[in-house]
Amino acid sequence: MFDLNEEIVKWRTALAESEKCSKPDLDELEAHLRDEIEQLTAAKVSQEESFLLARRRLGDARSLEDEFAKINGVYILRRRFVWMVAGVLVYMLARCLGGAAGNAGALFAVLAGSQASVAAAIGVLAAALGFAIVVLLLVYLACKRGPGIPRFDRLTCGPRGKIILSALVLLTVFAFGSTAVLSSILMARAMRPDEIGRIAEIFAYARLIVSLLLPVALVALLARLRTTAAG
Repeated sequence: MFDLNEEIVKWRTALAESEKCSKPDLDELEAHLRDEIEQLTAAKVSQEESFLLARRRLGDARSLEDEFAKINGVYILRRRFVWMVAGVLVYMLARCLGGAAGNAGALFAVLAGSQASVAAAIGVLAAALGFAIVVLLLVYLACKRGPGIPRFDRLTCGPRGKIILSALVLLTVFAFGSTAVLSSILMARAMRPDEIGRIAEIFAYARLIVSLLLPVALVALLARLRTTAAG
């Protein structure tokens, strides 16, 4: 059975996926759409046909996006900047958690009696796991479409959301950074200098590998996103 409100929500949601349409634009388009539907239904046209005709009169999604792109240049740039900042914050959080997890993992391995090389390997694995957890979790939250979890751009749509999110990021970075430093101090006290040097060497090799692979992974991700967007 045709549900007019549900179809309008679907139509609006599809337009909202575009960065070229702001919320006021969507509100205005929806108002025009409902006015057209009301006029058509008053002329004894069914709701389903009225919706289809009204949507056709407004234009297809691509043409609407192109029109709003001409007048929303500043809005589009601001939204892209927000997402770039979000990417930097995600990387900072991932690095902080990865560093804290790596140092903590190596410390626990040392306290359990493991050799320096084994402790370093455990630390590297813990760091990689911590980094991956932050990235996957925040990407999931940003892309979640369900009603239970708001998307990142909705969280930052107002000043209050920006302030709360910034405070949470700063507190999280401080907590992870403090954990990493404290773990390093405790590990230095629990190990001999040569063991500390061995762990530092393995960690340095791991960071070198990451610095070489990360740009490749980012380029591959960018190519994938561009292909998906074009499709």
